[in-house]
Amino acid sequence: MLNRRVFSVSQVNRYVKRQLEDDALLGGLFVEGELSGVKLHSSGHMYFSLKDADASVNAVMFRSYTQSLKFSPKNGL
Repeated sequence: MLNRRVFSVSQVNRYVKRQLEDDALLGGLFVEGELSGVKLHSSGHMYFSLKDADASVNAVMFRSYTQSLKFSPKNGL
């Protein structure tokens, strides 16, 4: 049997955040793609996917950002 180290969700999030912040290329990352599956939750958070011809990534925009949008995100934008 393999020895496995179990991490909490918080530990994984902190690790990934540090990796992204400390990486010269990914530290100021912006991702461009087509919106898909846009859903505004009652909490004010917006859930969606960004996709291109070959891949997609799930994303969330927190309420503090959705409140200041100057447009209404829709599928296909």
